Amino acid sequence: MWVSALVSPSWLRARIAQCCVLDATWYLPSVGRDARLEFTKARIPDSIRFDIDEVADPETSLPHMLPRSAEAFQQALQRLGIRPRTADPAETAIVCYSRNGAFIASARVWWTFRAFGFDRVFVLDGGFKAWLDAGYEIEAGEPRPNRENGECSAQAGSFPVGFRRDLLCSLTEIREYIRGVRAMQLMDARPRGRFHGIEPEPRPGLRRGHIPGARSIPYETLICNEGYSLRPPDELRRIFSSHIRHAALGTTMSIDGGAEAPLIASCGSGVTAAVVALALHELGVPDCAIYDGSWTEYGALADMPLETTQEPPV
Repeated sequence: MWVSALVSPSWLRARIAQCCVLDATWYLPSVGRDARLEFTKARIPDSIRFDIDEVADPETSLPHMLPRSAEAFQQALQRLGIRPRTADPAETAIVCYSRNGAFIASARVWWTFRAFGFDRVFVLDGGFKAWLDAGYEIEAGEPRPNRENGECSAQAGSFPVGFRRDLLCSLTEIREYIRGVRAMQLMDARPRGRFHGIEPEPRPGLRRGHIPGARSIPYETLICNEGYSLRPPDELRRIFSSHIRHAALGTTMSIDGGAEAPLIASCGSGVTAAVVALALHELGVPDCAIYDGSWTEYGALADMPLETTQEPPV
């Protein structure tokens, strides 16, 4: 049964004892802000800092990559003190929030937990700003020492962790798509200038352009309210229905791969692609996969074809 991935501050406050609340705030290095320092100055009570880079696969040079295995992710959860808050782990809700809008790193953390088999994982609609605007209590200071030892939970035990391979797209699968032996509907969440190869990539050494056949759906077009909210469902449906086919969207346009081709989101490094996946989930399309390596991986491969646009898009 489909359930919205978005929860309100009032929903969280009423159930906070049964929730594991994660501060997922993440900033680009160029922003010059310290997410960990901000966490110590103000946070939702009993929340735990979840840094996507601290749990990323350490055996690759690609940024933010998923942990290599379910076991590695479970070890990361135990190290961070992320444990069930209820006797039945399945009844504990994971709730992610961010300070810089609701749907950047929060969406990535939401997708990460889903990829490792979690069903009750949510994003706080409006992020930390909405919690503050509601006038709810906050806490400050260094986290309690026992949280650093992985013992912050009121309940003993740990979450069972699985792995949903269907939510992850690999370079091998992208290569098969390029060779024409695998169908997919590929969406690129980067800004249109980068998608079309008009603007340079922020990471050095990457070519300009996009994967052949990909559709440009910049993540910025899916959010509003200064990045703290997704656009209304009718607006999201209109954006997606002009690019992809899916029964839940009621689309009928022709696209390579047909209506049954899996939906794959990519971006620069796998973070903003999760905004696409979250927006689709809110439209009743819950199984959008993410190409985790995204353009950081693909754009560095000289042997892989790409497409560009010589003239700026209208």
